[in-house]
Amino acid sequence: YTVVMPSYREMLKILLRTVVLNNGMTLHNDYRPQGNNVYWDFDFPIQIDGVLGFPSVIAEMFASSEDGYLKIAPAVPKLFGNARLSGLAVKDNITMDITMKDGAPETVVLTAAQETTLTVELSGNVRTLTLHSGENVL
Repeated sequence: YTVVMPSYREMLKILLRTVVLNNGMTLHNDYRPQGNNVYWDFDFPIQIDGVLGFPSVIAEMFASSEDGYLKIAPAVPKLFGNARLSGLAVKDNITMDITMKDGAPETVVLTAAQETTLTVELSGNVRTLTLHSGENVL
C-alpha cells in the first residue's frame, strides 16, 4: 500500500488547529475539541518543549539573526503570506515589526535600543545599516 504524507503546510495547519493556543503556547496531546482524546477533569497540560520550540521556529521564519547580521523573512511559508508580526526580539538588542503581503515583506520596522551597525539581508539584497535609537523603517 501507499502512504501519502500531508504537505508541511497541511501539517502546520493541523498543529495550529489542534495543539497551539492563540498565544503560541502548545498543549500536550490535547485533542479534546476534536474528540480525539480522553476528557480529563483538570485543566489542559501545557507541553513545555513545544511552548519553547514552536514560537522559536515561527520567529526564525521571519528573522534569522546573529551578532551583527539580520536576515529578514528567510523562510516564511505561503501560509503566512499576509501576516503581521510585531515586537520580535532579534540580536543586538533590536526588535522588529514586519508586515507581509503576498508572501513578501511589505514593511519592516527595526527598533534599536542604542545606535547599532549591522548587515541586513532582505529579499536577496544585502546592505550595512546604522540604526539609531528608536524606529528605523526599511
